[in-house]
Amino acid sequence: MKRFQIILTSFALTAGTAAVQAQIGSGWTQYFPSKTIQQVNGSDVAHYSNINGVETFEIIPGSNRSEARVHNDYTSGMQQFEGEVRVSAPTDSQSIHQKFPNVLIRAWNANGGEIRMQSGTVMISGCYGTWVRLNSIHDVSAGWVYVYINGTLKGGRDDGTGTSHYHKYGVYGTLHTSSAKSEWRNVKFFRDGTTNVVGFSGNYRIVARHSGKDVVVQSASTADGANIFQYSYTSSDPKNDEWTITSVGSGYYKIIARHSGKAMVVQSASTADGANVFQWTYGGSATNDEWSIVDLGGGYYRIVNRNSGKVLNVSGSGTTNGTNIDQWSWTGGNNQQFQIIPL
Repeated sequence: MKRFQIILTSFALTAGTAAVQAQIGSGWTQYFPSKTIQQVNGSDVAHYSNINGVETFEIIPGSNRSEARVHNDYTSGMQQFEGEVRVSAPTDSQSIHQKFPNVLIRAWNANGGEIRMQSGTVMISGCYGTWVRLNSIHDVSAGWVYVYINGTLKGGRDDGTGTSHYHKYGVYGTLHTSSAKSEWRNVKFFRDGTTNVVGFSGNYRIVARHSGKDVVVQSASTADGANIFQYSYTSSDPKNDEWTITSVGSGYYKIIARHSGKAMVVQSASTADGANVFQWTYGGSATNDEWSIVDLGGGYYRIVNRNSGKVLNVSGSGTTNGTNIDQWSWTGGNNQQFQIIPL
């Protein structure tokens, strides 16, 4: 029979609230829920420690859980979890953070360590032994959870069934390796704020910050597969340099060329840096034709592909007409920042 060792702790000496700036968005209020450490089959096989503010969760054969269950149960509003996590090899297929129920962020033993949305979208790779900032924001009214890695929106999914929610973090899952381990620090909780995922509806120009050139469908083609590059804006027909941006829900948009009615798409649903962006008929099982638009301040935005988590990118930071548009990991360069100008 399994036994559980339960340790009750709290996140702060006082249970009050404080108005502070959370990592993502604005208007958030920090609060300080208590937590329970869940250690399946006891501390011999499910280890937990808190040394100098670093919480370590580790399991070895005989357990499938060393995890903090946060007592922040909620049924409405906006909630944000924030923390820095360091995953150690050979951790594989282990949940390191949950918005319970239904949303699990997992660590995988691939490509030097990956953090994925469930078993799907890779949000970061090469992360074994590296501190990674993780934020999850739950918009209860929209039924959606946004996940950010190091400040960049990398994924999202529906919040699942049920009307009550709470957070968990640590390691949890069937053990496939000799051990699984995650460390956490600076874990914080916020509520009642807003994200910086912004709203658009209508016709727009999309203008690269570094070059002043517009995102354009090459040769005003109306065919599936026509390339997208940057070019000087003309304002005349056939309007292959103008885009209709429409919400598809949950913070994502389809971006449709006005002249063709075709969507801005990452070719072949690739998740690789440098994958081409072209136009294609909207729809299908993949989400490579949907985008989030993240406010960077100062009138500039990054445009993030839903399927890959990569951003719209002017290749090589080129400034000439005809420079290709592709996707790339976010670097903060001006070639990945765009004005979105209403028409």
